[in-house]
Amino acid sequence: MKHAIRKFKHNLKHNDEWHQNIKEFIMGMIILVIVIVGFAYCYDNTHNIFDFSHNVRRW
Repeated sequence: MKHAIRKFKHNLKHNDEWHQNIKEFIMGMIILVIVIVGFAYCYDNTHNIFDFSHNVRRW
């Protein structure tokens, strides 16, 4: 943890590096959110498809 704080302070001194880290972090978070939302959406859709086929069979 102390090492992380030291690295954090070090990065603050090197502003360009720091901005690059922030950009990479934000990009990583965005990608993570997109992946999670995508999985949730696909998961929902497969359930809807199963419900749909189930309803069709009932008819």
